[in-house]
Amino acid sequence: MSAVLQAQGAGRFLGGGGAAGAAIRAHDWVATSLGPPDQWPQALRTAVRLMLNTRHPVFIFWGPEALCFFNDAYGPSIGAERRAHALGRPGREVWAEIWDVIGPQIKQVMSGGGATWHENHLVPIIRDGRLEDVYWTYSYSPIDDESAPGGVGGVLVITTETTAQVESTRALAEDRALLQRLLKQMPGFAAVLTGPNHTFDYVNDAYVEISGQRDFLGRRVRQVFPELAGQGFFELLDRVYTTGEAYTARAVPIQLAGEAEGRFIDMLYEPIRDEAGQVSGIFVGGYEVTERMRAERALKDSELRFRAAIDAVQGILWTNSPEGELLGEQPGWAELTGQSREEYEGFGWASAVHPEDAQPTIDAWQISVAERRTFVFEHRVRRRDGVWRRFSIRAIPLMQGGEIIQWVGVHTDVTEQRETEVALRDLTATLEERVRLAALERETAMAQLHEAQKIETLGQLTAGVAHDFNNLLTPIMGGIDLLTRRLSDDERAQRIASGAMQSAERAKTLVQRLLSFGRRQTLQSRSVDLSSLVEGMRDLIERSLGPGIEMLVKIPAGLPPVEVDPNQLELALLNLCVNARDAMEGSGRVTICGATAEIGEAGYGASEEAGFVVLRVIDTGRGMDAKTLARAAEPFFTTKGVGEGTGLGLSMVYGLAAQSGGRLNLTSTPGQGTTVELILPGALTGVEGAMPAQGLVPGRGAGTILLVDDEELVRLSVADGLRELGYTVVEATSASDALVRLEAGLVPDLLLTDHMMPGMTGVALAQEARRRHADLPVLMITGYANLGPDEARALEVLAKPFQPTDLALKLAGMLGGRSRVPEPV
Repeated sequence: MSAVLQAQGAGRFLGGGGAAGAAIRAHDWVATSLGPPDQWPQALRTAVRLMLNTRHPVFIFWGPEALCFFNDAYGPSIGAERRAHALGRPGREVWAEIWDVIGPQIKQVMSGGGATWHENHLVPIIRDGRLEDVYWTYSYSPIDDESAPGGVGGVLVITTETTAQVESTRALAEDRALLQRLLKQMPGFAAVLTGPNHTFDYVNDAYVEISGQRDFLGRRVRQVFPELAGQGFFELLDRVYTTGEAYTARAVPIQLAGEAEGRFIDMLYEPIRDEAGQVSGIFVGGYEVTERMRAERALKDSELRFRAAIDAVQGILWTNSPEGELLGEQPGWAELTGQSREEYEGFGWASAVHPEDAQPTIDAWQISVAERRTFVFEHRVRRRDGVWRRFSIRAIPLMQGGEIIQWVGVHTDVTEQRETEVALRDLTATLEERVRLAALERETAMAQLHEAQKIETLGQLTAGVAHDFNNLLTPIMGGIDLLTRRLSDDERAQRIASGAMQSAERAKTLVQRLLSFGRRQTLQSRSVDLSSLVEGMRDLIERSLGPGIEMLVKIPAGLPPVEVDPNQLELALLNLCVNARDAMEGSGRVTICGATAEIGEAGYGASEEAGFVVLRVIDTGRGMDAKTLARAAEPFFTTKGVGEGTGLGLSMVYGLAAQSGGRLNLTSTPGQGTTVELILPGALTGVEGAMPAQGLVPGRGAGTILLVDDEELVRLSVADGLRELGYTVVEATSASDALVRLEAGLVPDLLLTDHMMPGMTGVALAQEARRRHADLPVLMITGYANLGPDEARALEVLAKPFQPTDLALKLAGMLGGRSRVPEPV
């Protein structure tokens, strides 16, 4: 390098300068318009010498071509590529991208126009291969040279790149603008104070809205707000500025000029520090909370009133956060549960809730929070004495700005109320069940009553028909008997009369069954031993059942006697066995058994002190379905074929049971047989012996008989029969007619009367006659009798229709030797 300098004749002015100086010394200046350095003008030598020995970025444009020189300090600003090729080259080539900017400035200086000054000037250049926005603060100064045209040989450029500073300043400005926009838009008030006198540098709209339109910027706080003197705000600002410690406060009262009522603010005084960390100002921010505070002076009053109301209704008042935490003092809850504040605060209250109710309570609470609606629930809480009690909960959300800020709730003890409700529900359910059962019983009773009424109606109908038939059959049977005796020598007449009498007897049996069903037959009840009666009928029943049917008798020893007409009971038992035979279709088993029983409202059951005896007939036949069973006792109802049964057998048994003071029960299952229970009243006396036979043969009688019957054919027929037997007969067409004859002095040997007559019954007539003649024998002939037990025992009864032989035997037994010669009437 030294050889090059020597060859070029370089002087000492090119010494030093670092890499830039070395590059200048090494450059081939001979090839340029300047020539070797030792031939450069003195002004250029001086300028280059100054450039190489300063640390300021310096650039030189020299001569008409504006050849380029620069020092090491300038190198980083132009980039490595430009730095490698710029030395000694014309400025137009080196700075082609900005020549239209700097070219006129250089021309101005070279032409004697004077120096230029540019501060933070944007001059984009290509650096490191790309165009960059670069900011510069620079000056273009003339380098005087007397040898140059116009006396200016070049331009001295002293420059500093300020890109980073400009961008930093711009960023700060943008941040400040953004901050001001944010502060302007924020709901709270904000201001920036500078200096120890607290001069307003910025206020946002909210600050102006709160304090009113005032002249803020550039004025001190004490000047803008003179009314704040004595309220402590000036002193607080001084303290923050002096100490550098921030200050915050909530609900600070403030009284502004021209306002009748004060306000409340939440406020912040935050110190602002410069780059050296010294306090240079104060940021003032906050919110007006006047309405909130008033809502809270109101809420407290409301709470006091609410607590008083709750105390009046014995409720437990509490308040909690929007999330459900108990905060602060909760005297009601503490008193109820015995929990301390440390125990219940937050979510600690949940430990006093029954474990089974805790999660359901939380779930319901979350729904109320999400929907912002009143919370209503019930759960169990452990009282301070350890007892679990049930509480009704009602909590109301307090809203502000559409959000929940607090909950106010009440726990009300409803334990006794709920227990009462449960008891009432149980009682209601019990009553409903009782009503249902009563309704069912009533329905059943009504059905039974309906059935009984139907049977009663049928009984009255059949009894009335049977009575009429008896009155018809009595003269028929009497007439046949007379014809039979008078035509004794006529074989053909005897055969015809015998057939007629057999038909009449069958008709008589049919009528007796009808009367039995209608409970109108004449019963001669007495004390009967069931075991003896059944044993006496064993042969008859077995013959009736046939060889294919087994008969079992199970009547325990010592069974109480029953009060019943034995003849009718035998007929009833035979009918039941015949029905069982038909149901078994020739094979099976019939069981006849007896037991003590008692009749109650719901039926009967076994009892040691039985007032009733049950006679059961059980078969293994085909049984009956429910529909058939319901009609089984109806007269003329039968499941047998035409000509196989009259349908009166079971109805006759029903009538016997009812008229005897008992009951008939039927149970049956299709395919499993039928059980018939004939329930009869127990006898009040011991078993009576069989009635002794009269031992009399119908023949000539003697004495006067007062015959009373309103049916003319019956009366005439009976009168003929009595006269045929030798009795004197006095006929009366009614009870009143008979009394007239008795009043006229008639003293008969026997009163023979019908029972059912218009005006007065035969029983009443007998009573009237015996008042006149106490020992007068009375024979009641009737086919339709409702005689009570005492009446039946006091009177002799002959059921219609009857044959003259029956009447003759009855009269002979009653009169014996009492008949006498009749007196004229």
